Formats: sequence, structure tokens, C-alpha cells
Amino acid sequence: RMPEFLTLFDGADPTATTGARNSRTIPAQALFLMNNPFMDEQARLAAERIVKLPKSERIGTAWLITTGRLLSSSLAEETEDWLQERTAESNEHEAWTDVMQILLASAAFRYID
Repeated sequence: RMPEFLTLFDGADPTATTGARNSRTIPAQALFLMNNPFMDEQARLAAERIVKLPKSERIGTAWLITTGRLLSSSLAEETEDWLQERTAESNEHEAWTDVMQILLASAAFRYID
């Protein structure tokens, strides 16, 4: 039995030979990445991993583990500013959970560049 979320992302039928896979983008994919409890849990677990790192390595590592790419300095600065504001409103772990959820729902996570 194929997991339900794989059908959203055009997972191949495991009971049949598949020479070529369909590739489509639908709104349900983005909604799944933003709202599904599984993704919430993955963001929380990733945040736990990130907050164990030295502060100077967190943003770059978060970007690298979700996209496989290095982060630009301007985006790193924007993320740092956002984190400072968000941490003032809540605790650090919640702020990092939000960052990881944003990254996991981003186009940079979904598409290979």
C-alpha cells in the first residue's frame, strides 16, 4: 500500500512497471507541506537538530539540509532579523520550528535547481 501523501506528489504505482512518471504541480502539494501534521512534526524535529548547533551555524545549516544549497548572505541576514523578532514573541525552539516549516514548504525544497 502506497502512503497517501505520495499520490499527491505523483509517486509511482508500486504494483506496476513505470517507464516514465508524471510530473505535475498542484495546490494540494503546497497545502500538504504547509498544514499536514506529518510536516509539522518533521519541522519540529529539524528545529531540535538545528538549535543544538552553535548560533553562527544554524541558518546556513537549516538551508543546506532542506535545499542542498548554500545560503546567500542577504537571505541569511533577512532570516536572522526575522528570527530575532520571532524569538522576542515566543521561545527559540518555536521560532526555529517556524523557520523549518517555511523551508520545508518552500519551492527551494520542492524543486532541484
